[in-house]
Amino acid sequence: MTSGGGNPAASEAPEEEQGQIEQMANGRFTIWKSYLPALNLTGHAEMGVLLPDGEMAVHAHNVYLQTMYDHGIIAGAVFVLLLLLAVVTGTVFGGMRGETATAYVPLALTLGFMVAGLTEWNYHLGNMMTTAMLFSWVPLCFKKR
Repeated sequence: MTSGGGNPAASEAPEEEQGQIEQMANGRFTIWKSYLPALNLTGHAEMGVLLPDGEMAVHAHNVYLQTMYDHGIIAGAVFVLLLLLAVVTGTVFGGMRGETATAYVPLALTLGFMVAGLTEWNYHLGNMMTTAMLFSWVPLCFKKR
């Protein structure tokens, strides 16, 4: 028994558990922790941040962090507001034209993009979900006649 009266193996368990969680997340928590202190108002011209092990993380594996890192915190806030506006508009659009389930496609694609963006940098045209989402926003821009 140790002087603290506890089991030495038990004191190591939380650290071991954190390592397992980090491993399951493919190192994303370490990447996010490295990106957060680098955020500023104007963004960065260069890609990526240095990780604690000296390796360069070329993107944040999070669309919100990546947008704030690349373009600044204000641009990141505007990006989030745009997505929230698309959710509200998609909900209203679906409700007004709810004769078919396809009226809710813009809402579904926007929500899917937002959830996927929590663990991946998906705001580029090479990502099919992003392209589909942007095209689905076109009907949201016009009034029903």
